[in-house]
Amino acid sequence: MNNINEAQARIKINKLLEESCWRFFDNNDGKANIGLENNVEITQNLVNGFGRKKIEKQLP
Repeated sequence: MNNINEAQARIKINKLLEESCWRFFDNNDGKANIGLENNVEITQNLVNGFGRKKIEKQLP
């Protein structure tokens, strides 16, 4: 159950970041405006996979 609560919290945080116009990735609204550490690259597929296996185990 904790993993589901964590996922819901992440969704809420992501929504708040989007409403504040923060972007990790380039999209139709503009270029990414959040910088990562030097030589760090992250992709949408990688982000989409974070926590997915843990959440799937919790779902009925």
